[in-house]
Amino acid sequence: MSARILLLVQLHAHPGREAALAAYEARALAVLSDHGGRLEIAIRPTAALAGEGELPDEVHVVSFPSLAQLQAYRKDPRIVALAAERDAAIAKTTLLVGHRVRDR
Repeated sequence: MSARILLLVQLHAHPGREAALAAYEARALAVLSDHGGRLEIAIRPTAALAGEGELPDEVHVVSFPSLAQLQAYRKDPRIVALAAERDAAIAKTTLLVGHRVRDR
């Protein structure tokens, strides 16, 4: 079995729109498993030990069985239909895609 595709997602909500971000996430996560996706962990950063810039409101690690299933999720009509809700809640997203290098 091949390794799952991993995504590191940094989400910056529009100021005062944190509740809208949570509502959007609930709807988007409901579609995730239909494409084999899993939210592995979600964290709310409280400090940066290095680097510059604004902290994201949330950081997620999400996995999919394959790049094709990730792409199918992103093109799913239910996700596409949430675009306006997403744009109203989220000011900036950074999405990094990769593979696990080691377990520990």
